[in-house]
Amino acid sequence: MEILRLGTDDIDLATQTLTLLKGNAAPDPSLHLSLGDEQGYLLAAVQNNQPLGFLIAYLLPRFSNPEPMMLLYEIEVAATHRRQGVGRAMIDKLKTICHKRNCFKMWVLTNTSNLAACGLYTATGAERHQSDEAEYVYHLTNECRS
Repeated sequence: MEILRLGTDDIDLATQTLTLLKGNAAPDPSLHLSLGDEQGYLLAAVQNNQPLGFLIAYLLPRFSNPEPMMLLYEIEVAATHRRQGVGRAMIDKLKTICHKRNCFKMWVLTNTSNLAACGLYTATGAERHQSDEAEYVYHLTNECRS
């Protein structure tokens, strides 16, 4: 198994990976632009030219510190390959990228009811942050944008 960071030259593999593992229609046509963004990371776990999983992350600059943070935004492993080290391998690759980019920290959000995710993050060295945080979401529509 290889863990690859996909770029603009990997548009076909990126499309195949996201379409197969997200279980919905083909990704947005802007995928090519996203793959060219140096702050965005699409990692794919591939074996015998077959995608086994993907991870999406974003490097976030900090105004108060020269060291950026990494947001692990989404991770998915094919049902046939779960609990076989695929998710761990992708997170380990992202942690290596974080070290190379001199990141202050890497963080991820999930629901406590998502036991598989909580188990994966704990097993890969993440510590659960106990706080009084609440999530608020702005649903921005085209009418709101200027």
